[in-house]
Amino acid sequence: MVNGPREIFIEQKGKLERAPVTFTEEGVRAAVMNVAQFVGKRVNEENPYMDARLPDGSRVAIVLPPCSRKGACISIRSFQREDDAR
Repeated sequence: MVNGPREIFIEQKGKLERAPVTFTEEGVRAAVMNVAQFVGKRVNEENPYMDARLPDGSRVAIVLPPCSRKGACISIRSFQREDDAR
């Protein structure tokens, strides 16, 4: 999860931890545009929400300002493969 350029979290095995990294505003915005282009959708100030499914089945949600207070937010939810769950 990216909640703006300075709040990045990773969830593993049900535990959410803050990642020891940060991005620039431009870096987060570039990631947003790359994801949107990859899935063939548009996200901008006029359309600040985007939900999509990635080819591997992961789901991605993006929210842009002014709807998000801390900058662009990205949430990617990937699912465990059955092999990994054992």
